[in-house]
Order: sequence, then C-alpha cells, then structure tokens
Amino acid sequence: HRRAIRERYGLKKHVVLHLGRLSAEKKVEDVLRAFSLLHSRVPDASMLIIGDGPDRIALQEKAKLMKGGVSIVFTGFIRPQELLESGMLSVGDAFITASPMESQGMVVVEAMAFGLPIIGANAGAIPEVVGDTGILFEPGDISAMANALEKVLRSEELKNQLSQKSLERSTFFSIQSATD
Repeated sequence: HRRAIRERYGLKKHVVLHLGRLSAEKKVEDVLRAFSLLHSRVPDASMLIIGDGPDRIALQEKAKLMKGGVSIVFTGFIRPQELLESGMLSVGDAFITASPMESQGMVVVEAMAFGLPIIGANAGAIPEVVGDTGILFEPGDISAMANALEKVLRSEELKNQLSQKSLERSTFFSIQSATD
C-alpha cells in the first residue's frame, strides 16, 4: 500500500504529512513555508496535505510559488473511514501541525496511531497529546518547524524512537482508555 500511494501521488523519499481542515486558524500557510525551507535542505522530501477547507485553493496557489512547491501535493477531502482503511497515513515519515488552537488534537492522535513522529505547535492541547512522541515549536516559528522536520527526516534512529513512542502513546487515547 505504502509504495502504491507514494507512486500515485509522486512522492519522494521523505514524506511530511499534514491532515486537517484547510482554514486560516490552522496555520497551514506556516506549514507550507516551513516545508519550503526544509526542501532547500532536504530536496528529496515531499509534503502530502490531506484535507479541504475554505483556504485550499489559495494555499495551492501559494504552494506553486514556493521553493519546493512542486513537491507539495494536496489530496482534497478524503472520507475518514476511507483515509484510515487506505493506510494513507502510513506513507509519512513525520506529521506536522502548526495550529495553535487545538482543543483535542484528534488528527495528532490519528497520526500517532500510524506511528508517525509528531512536529507540533507548543499551544492548546498539542503538548499534552504529543508528550514525548515528537518535537514542539513555538507557534509561528517557521525556522523551528523546518529544523524539527529536518532533524527527524535525517535521523533514522530518532524517527524510529519517536515512531515507537507514538504507537505506544496512541493507545492512551483509545475508546477503552478514555472511558476508563
């Protein structure tokens, strides 16, 4: 599945994932800017943006103008059940969210369930959800986002450690654990 999905979207060796609503409050433009900076250092990286929202067309246009923009793929909306069953999240090497206002961070938990290292804003519910499964950055710090992504993508050991922690921590958010 992983190879087929990578081929379908023309993804390169390293894949950064973003999942969620494409709207101003989610700060997806910051994610694009961080990826553009990352791409200048790690040219064999791609970004897969899964989701839709009122800012999708504007974000696609901005991505086209950015350095590395040809390596940014927007999938549009994919039904949650289809997304999980397809294994699409498994193509990622890291997951990033720049949203400073998550109240639950469900997309983060979904990414953790697929063993993805998390790069997230140190705001809202993200720090509590992420724990030691990734790297936090101050909201709006584009350089810190790019640095965190580069650190994970360049170190197989770190990526594997964070991946294992993500898998373990995701069980904390299961329906059974939450109800207990």
